[in-house]
Amino acid sequence: MKNQTKNIITREWVEKELRFFNRANIKTAILWGAVFSPLCIPTAIGTVSGILNEFNNIIIELILCVLLGGVLLLPVAAMIFTLIKELMEKKRIDRGEFEISVRELLYKEEKYERRGRSHRTRKVLHFSDFDDVTAGGSVYQLAASDDIFYLVHYRGKHEVKLFYPEKMYEYKEA
Repeated sequence: MKNQTKNIITREWVEKELRFFNRANIKTAILWGAVFSPLCIPTAIGTVSGILNEFNNIIIELILCVLLGGVLLLPVAAMIFTLIKELMEKKRIDRGEFEISVRELLYKEEKYERRGRSHRTRKVLHFSDFDDVTAGGSVYQLAASDDIFYLVHYRGKHEVKLFYPEKMYEYKEA
């Protein structure tokens, strides 16, 4: 009997992985929404009512209310947006709209990113017809041009949700 050296992945297994990450993202959005809402909403209401009581010029009141109220509600709006996005993704998973494509690695590179005072290096893999994929240390280190990868994505989309190197995984139809 031949020893199995690669992890076996199937469409069902990939679906479970997508669901796992999707559920985690939904729970995170709900948690952060529950944390930020009691802080941001009353603060925004108090700020807007204070502006309305303080100024007598409707234009200044309107501008300040929109700016300050909007800024104070941004965390809540971001969580709502994330939750809606994740619920839409859940529907795509439920409908089985994900695909597993086989692609050769074109090249890999380390991208230096700077945001404000902080900076970091991102390890990136490049495939034809897909967006850049950020890879973890061991996958990046073992990857070489022309290596085969299984890329999980939604129909018609170029964003890779999950990826598996053929060196370590074998895809089998159910």
